[in-house]
Amino acid sequence: EERNQTYTISYGKEEESITLNLQQEDPGWISLGNFYLPQGTTTITLTDKVSGRYVIADAVKFSSNN
Repeated sequence: EERNQTYTISYGKEEESITLNLQQEDPGWISLGNFYLPQGTTTITLTDKVSGRYVIADAVKFSSNN
């Protein structure tokens, strides 16, 4: 059974949607991707666009690659 969840990342004037199949991911932190985030507000939203009956999330972690 697929377990798709869609996240929306908004920063600056940009907005991107990322869909992950949680059945194909390893346990632990799951990367949504690499982004250049300008100074200001960044918002990550877990949408209700899922293939299962519910959505699930625990935390969001930002890490720097400089």
